[in-house]
Amino acid sequence: MSVVLGIVSILVSGTTSPGISNAFPGDTENYFFVSMAVFGGLSLYGALQRSVVGLLVERAGLIVLSAIYLGYSVAVVSNSGFRGITPAVFGLAIAVANVARLVQISRDLKRVKASVAAECTADSGQDESR
Repeated sequence: MSVVLGIVSILVSGTTSPGISNAFPGDTENYFFVSMAVFGGLSLYGALQRSVVGLLVERAGLIVLSAIYLGYSVAVVSNSGFRGITPAVFGLAIAVANVARLVQISRDLKRVKASVAAECTADSGQDESR
């Protein structure tokens, strides 16, 4: 979703809501959308890879996306006050979903590490018996 949001906002420049324009003055708005597209794409690329490296790439993208959405939420509330609660909660919900996925990835990486360690221990035990 971040990839699509970022790309569409970049291509259709100047059509964002006044709330976003006020929260991110000048070129900051463009940097926000470019970073959403880049790191959303990085996360998506990592998710499509079926490897440990893919998990690490996805995790890296999600960490930055979480920070971007948290920053967005804070910026909207600080600039718009109570009127910015709805878009801020939306950004916060995406950040929380990213953190939930980060927890899943961390658990998967720990399982892979434990599996590799057990396999290495089993292999070294076989070598010693020969």
